[in-house]
Amino acid sequence: TILCGHGTNDALVGTSDATVTTRALGWMTDQRKVCPNSLIFVFVPFGGFKMQPIQVAYNQYQNAHKDNRVVLVNLGSDASSGLDRWGASFVSKDGIHPWDWRDGQLGSLMTAAVI
Repeated sequence: TILCGHGTNDALVGTSDATVTTRALGWMTDQRKVCPNSLIFVFVPFGGFKMQPIQVAYNQYQNAHKDNRVVLVNLGSDASSGLDRWGASFVSKDGIHPWDWRDGQLGSLMTAAVI
């Protein structure tokens, strides 16, 4: 099983949506080539960064491959509160990286999404 999150750093450094789509699509395609039997979960970042281009890449991948072992997971507002912009919040010292207690909660949400 492979879990991957794309988008946070891309958003923070101003990477274009088209580039994120191309990179995410390439990553899914390459992972499938080297891990032909793995279950692959592509997570939208907790803050929802670059959600649309990641969704576009996933849709393009599925249209080309019809691969039910590659799954897009978006935890939505359950995960994004306080983690969607630079600046301290209740759940993060910088608005991007969660405090340990919130990291544990997010881990539980991720686990629930993949089992």
